[in-house]
Amino acid sequence: IVSISDRNFPNIDFPEFYNFETLPVIGTFLSVGIKKEDNFFVEERLEKLDNVVKNYKKRHAEDKKFYVNDGLFFTSKKQLHDLNTNLTSPLTGLDKQQVTVLWRQGAEGIESPQNLWILGLLKEIEKVFGINIDIVGPDYSNPNWITMARENKSYDLRVSSVDTGTRAHPWLIEMMFCGKFGVSFPDLDDRICDFTKSNFEMELEDFEKNIENLFKKNIAVQPLFFDSMKKIISKNISASQLPKTELHARFENIELE
Repeated sequence: IVSISDRNFPNIDFPEFYNFETLPVIGTFLSVGIKKEDNFFVEERLEKLDNVVKNYKKRHAEDKKFYVNDGLFFTSKKQLHDLNTNLTSPLTGLDKQQVTVLWRQGAEGIESPQNLWILGLLKEIEKVFGINIDIVGPDYSNPNWITMARENKSYDLRVSSVDTGTRAHPWLIEMMFCGKFGVSFPDLDDRICDFTKSNFEMELEDFEKNIENLFKKNIAVQPLFFDSMKKIISKNISASQLPKTELHARFENIELE
């Protein structure tokens, strides 16, 4: 089994393999480095940033290459929230302040449809806020680069992707917002983490409703779009036991034909 993260990669026509695509369970998010001492996006600018992102998404929601939604997880039903029209005018008098965006693919100049979409959003943020955006990648020469990326202290904005699955399981929310070993999204006022840690045993449907409501209020994290992953699989492996909701095949589910 070979996984290819870019679903736009052409199908490979080898007689001994078949092509397999997951559901759009890879979420790409824009988050704010709320712990950076001189972060440009202070609390009074977060609502305007939230509006800029939603405005861009509404205008670019029909791209068929991936799925633009406002939720924390992929859903086939479009969920694009209303805009605040009072927050659409550009800011003035900021003298082209430099703003740092941590984004590996952008720093590497990879021109996929997804990356071009994100670049368009960043240019719009530049225009509305009157700033200069500097896209940087992780410093792989630093042995603590993963920790630095997750601490939300060294950048103003971060573009990152995470395997969200299709359900808001408590363990998954804990990984995304509360732990040191996951994507470590910022959690304003710790509301998401406090709720998750106190309600691990709640019925999943009720838990999901509460988490979605809390996530809508956490405007330091903006969902951009959801994407799938392609796999090239040997024909002697049965596809019937490979869930489309999982990026990586579990060994116990692999069956030979």
